[in-house]
Amino acid sequence: MRDLAGSVAIVTGASRGIGVHIADGLARRGVRLSLAARSGEELRRVSRAIEDKGARVVAQAAWDCHLQG
Repeated sequence: MRDLAGSVAIVTGASRGIGVHIADGLARRGVRLSLAARSGEELRRVSRAIEDKGARVVAQAAWDCHLQG
């Protein structure tokens, strides 16, 4: 398997389900993470849990915005 240590990954949907598992798996391989999800509270919980394992994480709550014009 390719060494991913030091790489950066963007994970969307990171506050639950497969997004959490992908983020955790990448963090275990030394990947720096940028996490995004609609649920800010859950995202903060996930981000702290991954940071507590020694990973570098930036997290941002985000949602789809439809502009009417």
